[in-house]
Amino acid sequence: MTDDELATLHRYLTAWGDGDVMTVLGSYHERLELRWPGTHRLSGTHAGRDAAVTALAALQAATGRVLAEVRSITPADGFADVELVERWTIDGSTVDLPRRLRFGVEDGLIAWCEVVELEPDLVDRVLG
Repeated sequence: MTDDELATLHRYLTAWGDGDVMTVLGSYHERLELRWPGTHRLSGTHAGRDAAVTALAALQAATGRVLAEVRSITPADGFADVELVERWTIDGSTVDLPRRLRFGVEDGLIAWCEVVELEPDLVDRVLG
């Protein structure tokens, strides 16, 4: 991952953490592809910005998630792994959920994101 691509990722994560929805949405490539593991209703590949944003909106509605902490960003050849903590509200209780997201950047925009669930049973249960 190049320095410019890392800068794009940093801007995106900062906007997410700040709750700047317009900047977050503006960070997505029109060909954005979101890949989700698991057996829940959002599992699979969501191809195209509209499909990915629809899936992310469903996640938001189900969990009220906020970005609580970025623990690390590890650049690699063509992508970066981001270890972070999302704060979800589940059945009225707040849960800090560690997650790993692998991002690819093209044309200065987030082009793909592959989710690696660190607590897959919880995610599958919450997202049904």
